[in-house]
Amino acid sequence: MVRSPFFGKVNRNMVLLLGGQFISSLGDHIWALALPWLVYDLTGSSVVMSGMLAIQYIPQILLSVGIGVYVDRTDRRRTMIAFTLIPAAVIATIVLLVYVDQVSVWILYPAAFVLSVTGLVYGTARDALVPSIASRENLVWANTKLRLVNSVSKVVGPLLAGMLIGLIGTANSLTVDALTFIALLLALLAIEVPNGTSPAPRQRRDFWKEAAEGLTFVRRNQLILQVTIPILIQNVGAAAAISSLVFFARSVLQLTAAATSLIYTIGAVGTVGLTLLAPIVGKRFSTRSLLPIVFLVSGLGILGLAVSRTWLEAGIAFALQTGSAGFLNTLYYSMIQSETPPELLGRVLAVSTTLARIVSPVTMSLAGIAVAYSDSRTVLLGAAGLVLVTALVTAFLTYQPARRVPAEASSSQH
Repeated sequence: MVRSPFFGKVNRNMVLLLGGQFISSLGDHIWALALPWLVYDLTGSSVVMSGMLAIQYIPQILLSVGIGVYVDRTDRRRTMIAFTLIPAAVIATIVLLVYVDQVSVWILYPAAFVLSVTGLVYGTARDALVPSIASRENLVWANTKLRLVNSVSKVVGPLLAGMLIGLIGTANSLTVDALTFIALLLALLAIEVPNGTSPAPRQRRDFWKEAAEGLTFVRRNQLILQVTIPILIQNVGAAAAISSLVFFARSVLQLTAAATSLIYTIGAVGTVGLTLLAPIVGKRFSTRSLLPIVFLVSGLGILGLAVSRTWLEAGIAFALQTGSAGFLNTLYYSMIQSETPPELLGRVLAVSTTLARIVSPVTMSLAGIAVAYSDSRTVLLGAAGLVLVTALVTAFLTYQPARRVPAEASSSQH
């Protein structure tokens, strides 16, 4: 193990995980741009495009708790390996269908659903594995590195995606995406989890009892609840903004794939900057006390996006929104990992994620319908208003001074 002057202790397992994650994340961003681009080319419909994004959130609502139980029952590294192979096969199949001109939205919908499921299993297993390969006192830094790798890939990924789609087409771009899973697979195969740091796979018990254990832990942990509920409300506005972005870029700003990718790239630069601040700020302030500020920055970002006229203005505004999300996610997952026993971590991560994102699929679908009947600027303005109101309410609840006990009441207690 070596020590970096900025990132602290770096171990072999974390380097492998971060390296594989970076290359795979590049592919994820190719998919994130190629999918709505392909759907727009096939249909030109904001409703279909938003529905495609929404369906990717449905597994997080319907299957997260079950996935948490599954992750806690199995070896987490092996689970990550298995659920790296499945999406590679799905994307390779889509590539073949595009080549033979047989792809349709009715194929892309179930494919997007399956990829969301595999990504959710992989992500839950990865976040549950982190405490086993990084000491608990370094959890915030470990999560910062993980989110930072994803953020840096957002800088390169959208640029790469826009360039590839413009130069070699959607099908060849998705081929590159499928190949990135090989790097992740090799990295996962090389990781060695230290003995005694990861809970052994448990004997199976009643599924509903195991699921209830995760739900009960979250319900009784006031810190997790006090952070998760405001995030849920804020995510309504954030989800509406995200689902409207590509349609806004194409139909309102009249941008090409390359120009649209620049919005995502600038947004990723903002995410990198704010994510780096998370461990520094997190040492001085609690995650709950930071919520109003994070929501304020996110709301201002969405508002800026709504009034933008160029790709540069849109990119800067998007940087505020995505940067605040990356900052908060780093602290949020570190808080859950530090608060939760290892044997419950998969289920608690799943339950908290479900609560935080339960409104996203419906919000994205409604945003698509709203765009069809009004326009994407109006939807973005409404999303910004909701997030800013959430920031004000959260600030009132978080920062209100403690009530003083009247002197007479205090003396009467003696």
